Amino acid sequence: MRAFVLAECAPGEAGRVVDGILRLRIRGLSVFSADAVIGPFDVVAVVETLDLQTLALALTENMPAGVRATVTCVALNPQQSDGRQPKGNLKAA
Repeated sequence: MRAFVLAECAPGEAGRVVDGILRLRIRGLSVFSADAVIGPFDVVAVVETLDLQTLALALTENMPAGVRATVTCVALNPQQSDGRQPKGNLKAA
């Protein structure tokens, strides 16, 4: 499943949060991108997981220091722009 993680960070911490998200190493989690952005959130990341438990683990126990709050949007039917299902480097637990 693909999810979009929107993070609110402490002032001056967005760059470190992006680096921390990109370095996450959790079995069953692929981080496709993480970017500092301008708007109501400071960081937007695109991740893919095997299940909700893996996503919850990433969000609750492995978020980098400096994250104040997150909003997570789970894609209902992720597809590539050409209609094919996405390929990730996910491995079953």
